[in-house]
Amino acid sequence: MKRNLTATIAMLIITTILSLNSAYALEGLPSNIQTPKDLAEWLSDEFQYTFEINDNWQSAQTTIDSRSGDCEDFAVLVSSVLTDHRISNDIVLVDFKGMQIRHAICAWRTDNGTYNFISNKVMYTTSETSLESAIKKYYPDAKSITLAKNDYEFRKKMRSI
Repeated sequence: MKRNLTATIAMLIITTILSLNSAYALEGLPSNIQTPKDLAEWLSDEFQYTFEINDNWQSAQTTIDSRSGDCEDFAVLVSSVLTDHRISNDIVLVDFKGMQIRHAICAWRTDNGTYNFISNKVMYTTSETSLESAIKKYYPDAKSITLAKNDYEFRKKMRSI
Protein backbone atom coordinates (compact mmCIF):
# COMPACT_ATOMS: atom_id res chain seq x y z
CA MET A 1 0.00 0.00 0.00
CA LYS A 2 2.77 2.42 0.99
CA ARG A 3 4.67 1.63 -2.27
CA ASN A 4 1.53 2.36 -4.35
CA LEU A 5 1.00 5.66 -2.55
CA THR A 6 4.62 6.65 -3.16
CA ALA A 7 4.34 5.74 -6.85
CA THR A 8 1.09 7.69 -7.16
CA ILE A 9 2.61 10.78 -5.52
CA ALA A 10 5.66 10.52 -7.77
CA MET A 11 3.43 10.35 -10.86
CA LEU A 12 1.43 13.38 -9.68
CA ILE A 13 4.63 15.37 -9.19
CA ILE A 14 5.96 14.41 -12.64
CA THR A 15 2.63 15.20 -14.29
CA THR A 16 2.52 18.59 -12.55
CA ILE A 17 6.07 19.45 -13.62
CA LEU A 18 5.39 18.46 -17.22
CA SER A 19 2.18 20.46 -17.33
CA LEU A 20 3.94 23.51 -15.90
CA ASN A 21 6.65 23.21 -18.55
CA SER A 22 4.11 22.97 -21.35
CA ALA A 23 2.22 25.95 -19.93
CA TYR A 24 5.30 28.06 -20.57
CA ALA A 25 6.16 26.48 -23.93
CA LEU A 26 7.21 28.86 -26.65
CA GLU A 27 4.48 29.40 -29.23
CA GLY A 28 5.57 28.80 -32.81
CA LEU A 29 8.37 26.40 -31.94
CA PRO A 30 8.11 23.44 -34.33
CA SER A 31 7.61 20.09 -32.65
CA ASN A 32 10.31 18.49 -34.80
CA ILE A 33 13.05 20.41 -32.97
CA GLN A 34 14.52 17.72 -30.75
CA THR A 35 18.26 18.46 -30.84
CA PRO A 36 20.52 21.53 -30.89
CA LYS A 37 21.30 20.71 -34.54
CA ASP A 38 17.57 20.80 -35.37
CA LEU A 39 17.33 24.16 -33.60
CA ALA A 40 20.30 25.64 -35.47
CA GLU A 41 18.88 24.48 -38.81
CA TRP A 42 15.50 26.05 -38.00
CA LEU A 43 17.16 29.33 -37.01
CA SER A 44 19.29 29.34 -40.16
CA ASP A 45 16.31 28.63 -42.43
CA GLU A 46 13.66 30.80 -40.81
CA PHE A 47 15.35 33.74 -39.04
CA GLN A 48 17.16 36.90 -40.05
CA TYR A 49 20.09 38.44 -38.20
CA THR A 50 19.38 42.10 -37.50
CA PHE A 51 22.18 44.39 -36.35
CA GLU A 52 21.02 46.85 -33.70
CA ILE A 53 22.77 50.11 -32.89
CA ASN A 54 20.54 50.61 -29.85
CA ASP A 55 20.64 47.17 -28.31
CA ASN A 56 16.99 46.25 -27.68
CA TRP A 57 16.86 42.94 -25.87
CA GLN A 58 14.05 40.57 -26.81
CA SER A 59 12.44 37.68 -25.03
CA ALA A 60 12.63 34.26 -26.66
CA GLN A 61 8.96 34.55 -27.67
CA THR A 62 9.49 37.97 -29.27
CA THR A 63 12.41 36.60 -31.30
CA ILE A 64 10.24 33.72 -32.52
CA ASP A 65 7.37 36.07 -33.36
CA SER A 66 9.57 38.56 -35.26
CA ARG A 67 11.79 35.87 -36.84
CA SER A 68 14.75 38.22 -36.31
CA GLY A 69 17.24 39.35 -33.72
CA ASP A 70 20.88 39.88 -32.93
CA CYS A 71 23.34 37.78 -30.96
CA GLU A 72 21.86 38.09 -27.48
CA ASP A 73 18.32 37.60 -28.82
CA PHE A 74 19.41 34.34 -30.43
CA ALA A 75 21.37 33.32 -27.31
CA VAL A 76 18.28 33.89 -25.14
CA LEU A 77 16.08 31.91 -27.56
CA VAL A 78 18.56 29.04 -27.85
CA SER A 79 18.99 28.88 -24.08
CA SER A 80 15.22 28.79 -23.59
CA VAL A 81 14.74 25.98 -26.10
CA LEU A 82 17.65 23.92 -24.77
CA THR A 83 16.40 24.37 -21.21
CA ASP A 84 12.94 23.20 -22.31
CA HIS A 85 14.66 20.11 -23.75
CA ARG A 86 16.47 19.62 -20.43
CA ILE A 87 19.89 20.42 -21.87
CA SER A 88 21.93 22.35 -19.33
CA ASN A 89 23.43 25.43 -20.99
CA ASP A 90 24.93 28.83 -20.40
CA ILE A 91 24.70 32.13 -22.20
CA VAL A 92 28.31 33.17 -22.66
CA LEU A 93 29.58 36.70 -23.30
CA VAL A 94 32.71 37.01 -25.43
CA ASP A 95 34.86 40.16 -25.51
CA PHE A 96 37.39 40.53 -28.32
CA LYS A 97 40.94 41.87 -28.35
CA GLY A 98 41.17 45.43 -29.69
CA MET A 99 37.40 45.78 -30.06
CA GLN A 100 34.75 47.25 -27.84
CA ILE A 101 32.03 44.78 -28.68
CA ARG A 102 30.56 41.94 -26.75
CA HIS A 103 29.12 38.87 -28.43
CA ALA A 104 26.57 36.53 -26.82
CA ILE A 105 26.38 32.81 -27.58
CA CYS A 106 24.71 29.82 -25.97
CA ALA A 107 27.00 26.91 -25.03
CA TRP A 108 26.43 23.47 -23.56
CA ARG A 109 28.48 20.47 -22.55
CA THR A 110 27.68 17.30 -24.49
CA ASP A 111 27.26 13.84 -22.99
CA ASN A 112 30.85 13.02 -23.96
CA GLY A 113 32.18 16.06 -22.08
CA THR A 114 32.92 18.34 -25.02
CA TYR A 115 31.46 21.80 -25.57
CA ASN A 116 29.31 22.96 -28.46
CA PHE A 117 27.63 26.30 -28.98
CA ILE A 118 25.24 28.20 -31.18
CA SER A 119 26.34 31.66 -32.23
CA ASN A 120 23.55 33.62 -33.87
CA LYS A 121 22.11 30.95 -36.18
CA VAL A 122 25.09 28.62 -36.56
CA MET A 123 25.98 25.57 -34.48
CA TYR A 124 29.66 24.97 -33.73
CA THR A 125 30.77 21.53 -32.61
CA THR A 126 34.09 20.98 -30.93
CA SER A 127 36.15 18.23 -29.37
CA GLU A 128 37.25 20.63 -26.63
CA THR A 129 36.62 19.73 -23.00
CA SER A 130 36.94 23.30 -21.72
CA LEU A 131 34.52 26.07 -22.61
CA GLU A 132 37.31 28.59 -23.16
CA SER A 133 39.14 26.26 -25.58
CA ALA A 134 35.91 25.54 -27.47
CA ILE A 135 35.20 29.23 -27.97
CA LYS A 136 38.79 30.15 -28.83
CA LYS A 137 38.80 27.42 -31.49
CA TYR A 138 36.30 29.47 -33.49
CA TYR A 139 37.03 32.91 -32.02
CA PRO A 140 40.83 33.07 -31.64
CA ASP A 141 40.66 36.82 -30.92
CA ALA A 142 38.52 36.28 -27.83
CA LYS A 143 39.97 38.33 -25.00
CA SER A 144 37.64 37.25 -22.22
CA ILE A 145 34.80 34.83 -21.76
CA THR A 146 32.16 35.45 -19.08
CA LEU A 147 29.17 33.37 -18.13
CA ALA A 148 26.20 35.71 -18.42
CA LYS A 149 24.84 34.60 -15.05
CA ASN A 150 28.01 36.11 -13.54
CA ASP A 151 27.66 39.42 -15.40
CA TYR A 152 25.67 42.11 -13.58
CA GLU A 153 24.69 44.13 -16.68
CA PHE A 154 23.47 41.03 -18.52
CA ARG A 155 21.40 39.87 -15.56
CA LYS A 156 19.90 43.35 -15.23
CA LYS A 157 18.88 43.38 -18.91
CA MET A 158 17.46 39.86 -18.65
CA ARG A 159 15.16 40.98 -15.84
CA SER A 160 13.81 43.76 -18.06
CA ILE A 161 12.58 41.48 -20.88
